[in-house]
Amino acid sequence: MPTIVVVDSSYLIFRSYYAYPHLNTGEKPTGAFFGYAKTIHKLIKDYKPDYLYIAGDLPTPTWRHKILSSYKAGRPEPSNELKYQFPIVQEYAKLIASGYYTIDGYEADDIILNLAVKFMQEDKNSKIIIFSADRDLYQILVEPNVFFVRDENLFGRVEFEEKYGVKAEQWVDYKALIGDASDNLKGVSGIGPKTATTILNNCGTLTNVFAYLDDLEVEPTTREYLDKNPKIVAKIRTDFEILNQTFELATLQMIPELEILKQSHDLTKGKGMFEEYNFKSLLLEIEKTEKARDLQNAKSGGSESLF
Repeated sequence: MPTIVVVDSSYLIFRSYYAYPHLNTGEKPTGAFFGYAKTIHKLIKDYKPDYLYIAGDLPTPTWRHKILSSYKAGRPEPSNELKYQFPIVQEYAKLIASGYYTIDGYEADDIILNLAVKFMQEDKNSKIIIFSADRDLYQILVEPNVFFVRDENLFGRVEFEEKYGVKAEQWVDYKALIGDASDNLKGVSGIGPKTATTILNNCGTLTNVFAYLDDLEVEPTTREYLDKNPKIVAKIRTDFEILNQTFELATLQMIPELEILKQSHDLTKGKGMFEEYNFKSLLLEIEKTEKARDLQNAKSGGSESLF
């Protein structure tokens, strides 16, 4: 059963920058890069994946911006210190990963969905471990053996349903009802998480709700709930277009042209960059990796990389 770690590069670089905001090498800011590389090393050490993939965002508009020009509007601009480190991190990611992906018109979360789904299609026993805080990605939990890293623990379908009270198959419906302020997406006015959960627990899906609005045949539980809650029905009717738009924008998209690169990841390829930026602790880790690899090769008579 192959294990695959997939990293949301944008999330990791911002997280790392705020974890090490004042770290510099000489006069150059390097905290984001240091935290980024340190986290990658820990993920490999903790989960020992067969493949490591990193998905990034491009500064150009995506298909979502074509639908809603204000998508993700209002987010603060990255500082100059962080912008300086973007190309450094990208160089590092390309060096060490099995594949580093950015695709014009798509976001990292679309790419992560595709990597997970395509691996599951090839081998249903694949274990996918995702490092990202993007909640849109929870819709991938419809696939078996998909997990997120949360506080050094794995967060899967069971933990998701316990926390949110809805199934992974209902996640996009849930987001469409409540909106997502972080992406500047509106939901149905007056419907919050508790009400959205109750709607979905009684109606199953928004498709069933829409059938009710069109006077089509629906399950008795759906009809009974909506008949008893005319105010909720009125709110959904009023914000019907917003609801549909948010549903579309929150749904991750398949990318037919994306191909999975199946090459070994190799953390030792980052050694030169660690020397350049004087990351002594990470250099020590690389040296340990190289010694372990040399020992393994001596025993096996081969030349395979340990990482």
